[in-house]
Amino acid sequence: MRRDPVGVLVGRLRLLALRLRYGRLEGDQAAAFWSDRHAKFGADDLRGVGRESWSHEANAADYADAQQRVRGHVDRLGLALEGARVLDLGCGVGTYAQMLREAGVVDYVGVDIAPTLLPELRARFPGYRFEQHDLSRSAPQGPFDLIVMIDVTQHLVAEGAFPAAMGHVRDALAPGGAFVVTSWLKGPERLSFFEVARPLAAYEEQFPSPEFTLGEREPFREKFLFAIRRASSQDE
Repeated sequence: MRRDPVGVLVGRLRLLALRLRYGRLEGDQAAAFWSDRHAKFGADDLRGVGRESWSHEANAADYADAQQRVRGHVDRLGLALEGARVLDLGCGVGTYAQMLREAGVVDYVGVDIAPTLLPELRARFPGYRFEQHDLSRSAPQGPFDLIVMIDVTQHLVAEGAFPAAMGHVRDALAPGGAFVVTSWLKGPERLSFFEVARPLAAYEEQFPSPEFTLGEREPFREKFLFAIRRASSQDE
């Protein structure tokens, strides 16, 4: 506050204006928030899905590093990506769709709560499917061998949205499949009107052992990246 009191005040006023406009981000309010943000920046400006206070170039460098970290984590799971059925939850501008295509993934479904960028993504990634879903209400039918959800779960802020979305992940994940996700792993606490921090226990509750195994946590931005593996049929 002492270093940049004007900037802090402007940020707080902006958050207040967003709260007044979009309420508690429940139901259609969440879709409206992300639709408006995507429309404001489009698919070629990463401020729409990244840090709005950063430049597109700074966000691009950050996302390039994030892609490498996610790709490395997925590679260490030992999945055969060329033949894997992949679900990308919160696909945004297609950052991880690009990474997965470069890895040889053919069977891909990308999901976002906002429909704004989906036509452009369909044109950019022919053969990939892109669908609009509010994950607290619905998700594509599985099974999927790999589900990725990067920098998304913190935006499930409405009451009941997180367990509902994780229930859809469980339903869609194939035996032996992996769910790769990021989280702060602290709290629970509301960090802003559109972000909630959750502890590891929240994921353990939604993905109980022995059916699910939580992997090692890897630092990722200010959060952690980890995989939740479902037992294969022969292990059940």
